Amino acid sequence: MQVAWQLGWVDVDEMLEAVSPQQFDEWVAFLSLEPAATAQSKHAHDWVMNAKMAAELINTIIAAVTAASGGTPSKENAVELDELLPPEYRSGKAPKKRVLSDRDGFKMLRRMTGL
Repeated sequence: MQVAWQLGWVDVDEMLEAVSPQQFDEWVAFLSLEPAATAQSKHAHDWVMNAKMAAELINTIIAAVTAASGGTPSKENAVELDELLPPEYRSGKAPKKRVLSDRDGFKMLRRMTGL
């Protein structure tokens, strides 16, 4: 169960069906020698998963506000995953520069939504 948890599997039986006995033994050996490696990997995975969910939510809101104000949603205004990740977990390409300051963005959002 410990191996499944450290590797991110929810269903232990499913994990055991997916890996060969040799692979399982290799993972057990690796995890006993390198516990910090899996903790770091899990931390990075958590960051990426949370950033993906946040980007989806932000992009949905941007698209809804744009459509509600009579505009056409475009990918040009979309938030990219790397913009929400700390530098050590980014894919390598630099996040795009935003033209609006946060204050200007909030003003625009309030104006578009009538809040």
